[in-house]
Amino acid sequence: MAKSPRTQVIATRKLEVSGGASGTLTVRIGRPRRHGRGEWVCPFEVVGLGGRRSGAGHGVDSVQALIQAVEGARTQVLATGTRIVGTFCDEPAGLPRTVPSFFGRRFALSLNRMIDRKVERFARRAARNPGGGRGVSK
Repeated sequence: MAKSPRTQVIATRKLEVSGGASGTLTVRIGRPRRHGRGEWVCPFEVVGLGGRRSGAGHGVDSVQALIQAVEGARTQVLATGTRIVGTFCDEPAGLPRTVPSFFGRRFALSLNRMIDRKVERFARRAARNPGGGRGVSK
């Protein structure tokens, strides 16, 4: 993410990693801004372990650009080949995955229903096993 008067960092996350290398990755998300007519852009960067990866999310509005930037940063964290440890270790990249909508509404709805079923099943099992629900799988 180029440092310029127009780039304002609105969110930062520090991730402890191990694996191929140990250390910290810093994820920065910039403020979404208009980019031409009907398009928004939201810059991001992942810095650490001797490297810097940057990119931008694009969208029809600032929310879509922001969501795409988080997904882009998530992809870049995964590309480092490291494992997240510590606070955000429940998510493989330390950032949440989004349900893709670019394959159409029907596909996104199908994925959302599948996720909802899994969450409900997990919640039922966790309710039957209080205190042990966090590690419930399947």
